[in-house]
Amino acid sequence: MTPVTIRVVPTLELMATVYRLSKDGGTRSARFLGYVRAAKTGAPISGYNPMTSKPALAAVEALMAMRAEERVERIANQIANELGFLDDTDMNLSVSTPVHVDRSTRHRNTSSVRRERSARHTLVVR
Repeated sequence: MTPVTIRVVPTLELMATVYRLSKDGGTRSARFLGYVRAAKTGAPISGYNPMTSKPALAAVEALMAMRAEERVERIANQIANELGFLDDTDMNLSVSTPVHVDRSTRHRNTSSVRRERSARHTLVVR
């Protein structure tokens, strides 16, 4: 059996660039317009909130520092081949606001995988 290939489509560097832009002006801001331009290129960034008040840039930069996309690609390929996946596929990372807060108000680390309409897979880091 030929091993499948999981490719992680990079989004972190692009979104770091977007998050560094000003969000003053709402939907007319440099950040929102930059996000729209990036989305129009076909970049799989629909899981991101470009106008979040959360420290998304810090989260994206931390993931970049640990080479998260590269590491996810390596691990995803290992798992896909161990499980006998048959089809090559693309994945991408998205960073979103945590959904669970514990009693001390610190966020729990959770992650989930969801399938997007475009048949790409997104690893959502919360």
